[in-house]
Amino acid sequence: MAEHLSKKSILLPLLLLLLLSGCDQSSSLQQTQKTPPSAPCGKPALASAVKSSSLGAKVAFDLGGCIHVQSSSGFTCSFSNLDPLTPGTLVLPKIRSTYDQGTLQSLENYLTAISKTGNGIDRVQNLQGTVPYPAFSANPDAFQLVPVSGILRFKGEPTGVGGQGDFCDEILYISNIGKLPIQISQISVRYTADTQPNNGHYNLIDACSMPSISVQAQVCLPYGSGGGFSATSVFALHPGRAGTVISNDFNEFIQPGDVIKVIISYTSLKSLSFSLVPSFTLSWPASASEFTPTPGSITGNGVTYVAPQLQETFTSASLSQFSCYALQGQQFIEVPVNDLLGKKNHWCM
Repeated sequence: MAEHLSKKSILLPLLLLLLLSGCDQSSSLQQTQKTPPSAPCGKPALASAVKSSSLGAKVAFDLGGCIHVQSSSGFTCSFSNLDPLTPGTLVLPKIRSTYDQGTLQSLENYLTAISKTGNGIDRVQNLQGTVPYPAFSANPDAFQLVPVSGILRFKGEPTGVGGQGDFCDEILYISNIGKLPIQISQISVRYTADTQPNNGHYNLIDACSMPSISVQAQVCLPYGSGGGFSATSVFALHPGRAGTVISNDFNEFIQPGDVIKVIISYTSLKSLSFSLVPSFTLSWPASASEFTPTPGSITGNGVTYVAPQLQETFTSASLSQFSCYALQGQQFIEVPVNDLLGKKNHWCM
């Protein structure tokens, strides 16, 4: 009897130990399954909500500890977007019979400050997106910057992306801050709201009529875009509901420590309003030792990062939705809206 009890006293602790060990293994497995997948950079593909950027505002952020994204000139969206002087379309919200000198001076001061910065272009190195725009300082009751681009502006050119549709842009410099080569395999945008018809009308300002521009520039023409190689992802936007996703294959490699210039462009052939947020799909070499990737060496280990810092709301409008006004004395007088900038000595912004 004593021997039987002794065996029981030995077996019971062993059985309890086995049960506890099994529970630990099950708990550990469940915990592993619930952990979000991590990128090779060591951080999961999670992004916190960030307020959307404003026109011409500097943007800088990291995605997952893998890439650093920066744009000094921020988001630009304007009627004169072949080479915008201002980051948005400069409009008169209401045409007044006359404008006092203080109000006009506030606009001239702003345009002077903008022209000195080279409209977001480093004129020494001829690089776009590297110079911040000054904050909008004109009287907001008389003048406004709005994110609207013109469509169907250039007669005789083919319709479609890069033809009669104009662009809203974000010029980004993306650097690899990880230890492995990275491929940006895809850039996508997701509508955060249903698209809506845009029936607005916009009273443009002729920059050539402003003393701060015509005196400094001698000849009133756009500056000309900055140079340098860039990889561009153009999104041909269309009507859609919230949650609609448009994706572009990208296939750009970045070695550790390297920087590439990326332009995200939005175009539309319809007068619509858009609210959207971009995302980047990053991929890494199948083997950690592959530091010189080839197209086949980066396989199905991509991670998609949403970039709420690049979330934007903007509109597109047809040529008939724009008028243009030139400053004469203390009044703005309507002038033709040019299809081709500079031909009639008007630069409608």
